This record gives sequence, C-alpha cells and structure tokens, in this order.
Amino acid sequence: MRFYVSIGDINGISTEIALRSVARLHAVGMHDVVYGIDSALLDSARDLLGMPHDFAHGLQACTLAALDLREDFVRMFPHAPSLQIMHALAPIALPTICAGEVSASAGLYACKSFLYGIMQAKRGEVAALLTLPVHKRAWSEAQIAFAGHTELLRALFDVDIIMVLGCEAMMVALYTDHIPLNAVSARVLEGGGGRLADFLLRLAQSPLAAREIAVLGLNPHAGDGGCIGSEDSTIATAIGRANSTLARDVFVGPLVPDVAFAPKMRARFQTFVAMYHDQGLIPLKALHFEQSVQISIGLPIVRVSVDHGTAFDIAYKNQNPSILSFINSFLVAEKLVKKEELR
Repeated sequence: MRFYVSIGDINGISTEIALRSVARLHAVGMHDVVYGIDSALLDSARDLLGMPHDFAHGLQACTLAALDLREDFVRMFPHAPSLQIMHALAPIALPTICAGEVSASAGLYACKSFLYGIMQAKRGEVAALLTLPVHKRAWSEAQIAFAGHTELLRALFDVDIIMVLGCEAMMVALYTDHIPLNAVSARVLEGGGGRLADFLLRLAQSPLAAREIAVLGLNPHAGDGGCIGSEDSTIATAIGRANSTLARDVFVGPLVPDVAFAPKMRARFQTFVAMYHDQGLIPLKALHFEQSVQISIGLPIVRVSVDHGTAFDIAYKNQNPSILSFINSFLVAEKLVKKEELR
C-alpha cells in the first residue's frame, strides 16, 4: 500500500517531522511512502538540523519544483483554471528554507506538493494522501485563493467535505469549520435545520457512525428550552429528521456544551458533532493534542492530515517536535483505505 505525503510549509516543522518519522513508520509497516519534496530541500533541512545527509535514507523524495502539471491537472479537473492555482502547477523555482519565516515561495511550493498528491490519489497511484501543515498567510502571499487544504479540496471535487479531527479515544466532526463565529447561527438555522440534518445523514454513512454520536447544542445550557436562543430547538429538529430517516437513533442531543466532554459523557460517546470550530477543538486538543489527526469525509480519495500547525517558533531548532500525529495519520489512513471502522 503506497502513501503520498504533501510536505507542507518547508519553513516550519514539517520537513523535520518527515525526517524523524522514517524509522518509526518502518517499524509499523509503512515502507512505501513517497514525499512531495525535492531531495535538495531535504539535504538543506538536514544541514540546518545538523543531521548527516544519510539520515532517514529510506525517505523517498521526488522531483517536484521542475514539473509542469498543468495539462494533466486540467484534464482531471477541467474547472481548475478558474481556481487561481495554475501558477502552482507550472514549473517553479526551488525555494530556499528560511526557518520560521512566512514566504510566498514556500507557500507556492507547499501548494504544488499538495496538488501533485491530489493527482496521484485521483489516478489511484497512491492509496491515500497525507498532508503536513501549510501556512495560510504564505498561501495568501503566493496568490493561492484558498485558506487551506480543505477549502481547495472542496472547490476541486465540488463536494461538501466534513472536517473530522481526533484519535481513537475521541473524534469531533465540525458542522461549520473555517467561518466567522457570527455566521454560525445562520448556518444552524438554515432551512429549518434541513442543512444540518443532511450533514448528519452524510456523517452517518462514514466510518465514524459505529456508535452513538453526540450532537452539541449551540447556546449555553443548550438554550434552556428556548430561553437562550432558538438555535437548539432547530438542532433537535435536525437530529429527529436524521434519526427518522436512518430508522435508528444514531444521534443524541442537543447536549449542553459545557458538560458534553465530562468524563462520564466521554465514556459513553466517542464521536461528537460540534456546531463550530473551537467548540469541539478546544476540548479535543486539551485532551488529545499530540495524538489527534484530521480526516476529510466525503471525498472520492482518502485524505488524512496531522492536527497541528507549522510551529514556526520551533522550526529547525532541534526541539524534537512530536511525530505522534503524523504516525497516527498513517494508521488512520490505512483503516480508511481498508474501510475499517474508526473506533
């Protein structure tokens, strides 16, 4: 089973994580992994980290910067020229690693590494696409008109991706992800809960639906019976619609958000639906920060990412950033490829 790793922002911790993970990946049976990074950049990273050039000699690099991917990519995605990414598919200059700095050239390279991985996954040349973190501002400075991986995937595949983050102990599915907090209420109320019900039904078809799934309310005390907003009654309606369609009670809620992650609740539920980004990710990262990964549910390819950022503050400082999320992303991807339950 072959995997492709999109290298992310070379000015952050991604390249160090890739280098330090090779031996551990081999130990868990992950031998056929190709990385979207030119070998010259790997050598530069080794130099900055004081590593010998034969460190992690089993890491399979690829020629990337010089590739012209435009024709093949447009054949796969005819609408790609409208997405302002064609300059990332053209041959580009090999960037220079500038530890901890935002760089347009590093942002462009990270996008090209990601797009090349999408192509390989769509062709079936790799079983899964794994992604290391990009820097949103670097993408913006590189004129990439997307906030990050998920937004670009949504535009390319024209699907409603569900962003799920977590580990075996706890998974969190985000009903809304990278939108302003003041837009969440309108999204919850949209269609009288119809949009949320559709979201729940799509989630129920995923590998996460092996157990009951807890759905969080939006307001304090889950609205206190309508005393604190009307959104929670709409959430209850959406849950009822979804369970009725499924003819079984998969979804439970809306739960009072401030007790939803208490120990007794986590003993009952493994999977939670949060109405907005931080509602679900603050408790997840407080409890399982190093172990968790991000999964894109709804794509025709398997895509799993680490659940951390570029960590510019520790890049190339030999502070041994944790590789656990990266290792777990492979283990989760393998389960998804084999269509095994995530539990």
